[in-house]
Amino acid sequence: APTPAMPAPLTRTAVHTAPPSPPRPPSPAPPLPHSPAPAADWQQDILLPADIIPTPPLPHSPAPHKTILLTGATGFLGAFLLEALLRQTQAEIVCLIRAESTAAAWQRLQASLKGYSIWQDDFQSRITVQPGDLAKPHLGLSEQDWRSLAASIDAVYHNGAEVHHVSPYALLRETNVWGTREVIRLACEHHPKPLHFTSTLSVLPPTPPAGQAKMREADPLDRYPVPAGGYNRTKWVAEQLVQQAGDRGLPITIYRPGPISGHSQTGAFNANDFLYRLMQGYIQLGRAPQGAMPLDILPVDYVSSAIAYLSRQPQSQGQVFHLIHPQPASSDGLFAACRAAGYPIQRVPYEQWHGQLRAIAQGQTDHPLYPLVALFSSRSESDATETTAQKELPFDCCNAITGLANAPFDCPPLDEALFTTYLSALKKSGALKPPPVSASH
Repeated sequence: APTPAMPAPLTRTAVHTAPPSPPRPPSPAPPLPHSPAPAADWQQDILLPADIIPTPPLPHSPAPHKTILLTGATGFLGAFLLEALLRQTQAEIVCLIRAESTAAAWQRLQASLKGYSIWQDDFQSRITVQPGDLAKPHLGLSEQDWRSLAASIDAVYHNGAEVHHVSPYALLRETNVWGTREVIRLACEHHPKPLHFTSTLSVLPPTPPAGQAKMREADPLDRYPVPAGGYNRTKWVAEQLVQQAGDRGLPITIYRPGPISGHSQTGAFNANDFLYRLMQGYIQLGRAPQGAMPLDILPVDYVSSAIAYLSRQPQSQGQVFHLIHPQPASSDGLFAACRAAGYPIQRVPYEQWHGQLRAIAQGQTDHPLYPLVALFSSRSESDATETTAQKELPFDCCNAITGLANAPFDCPPLDEALFTTYLSALKKSGALKPPPVSASH
């Protein structure tokens, strides 16, 4: 395509209507059995400490979970995952929230859920907030709170992460790598608790190795090269820590979603999501590159429902699930929705459009495309044309297809109606100015 393959969302933690996260003071490095690794060295982080081991074993057939720990509930996917768990289970959900007090944690969580229009007053009776911090030893908990939490919960959904695709590994490692290690430690302590880990397809390379058609869910992750980018690299390391915990007897399940888009019914969105910035950028420029870009996004309500559903199936234990859209679509539907909404977009040669991107990179930091500039290569028109044809995605998803075969929900189609919903949400939020021309239908 004349644009790159769509990466994972730029962030899952930014909320366009929720207050920003409180500033994080410098925190000491968690206790390690070795000296902290140099900033550029991830290799010393990739081994799970030997003292993290689950004992005793779980009962053969554990009862439905009564108390679940969820991290990342104030983020985009996390907020909808919380809602899905509340709807699909009867469990009490303990949400680990980065905050200085219980009151501040409640404020952050409610602001996030209300911002996405999913808060309901009856949720409060089944939610407990636990102030903490993934970047700190023992998740920032006191010894008493740590022991109490380890004893009271019977499942962990680790969805929290600091997501920033231009930050180096060293800036993200405390939250994403050491935080995952501490979550594993908690899952092993007192009694083993099934761990459900939200990873990302970005831990895999964009194309399979030579001689391999697809990257399979069952492939050992360490057979693939360490990915570029600090965020992707932290998730690659963290996922291997989870796998090592599984090798030691902890029940684990790993979910690798691809690009996540807004809610299919309400359009609720993550303001820093790739697709939304791209839509805003196309409209603000009034131009887009020629050619069709394949879109393999998944609406957030489907991803959260799928994770909650798969996590409740006994056969999911030990599995990895690639969550991608079963029917990727062309960007033509997006441009059709823009035209119908009164936003005509001129299609221009790729190099001409990329020239406008380069101008944005010179300092238009408030432009929606500014954070995306580095994701688009400066390639020739012929190179762009060669990749215009839609290709089959290189990720096998047999586990996900099988696991979701009987799910009571379907994946929303990527059609003009969906993009119209997304445009309406952007306009309602003020992220898009009124159309310059009357919408024609």
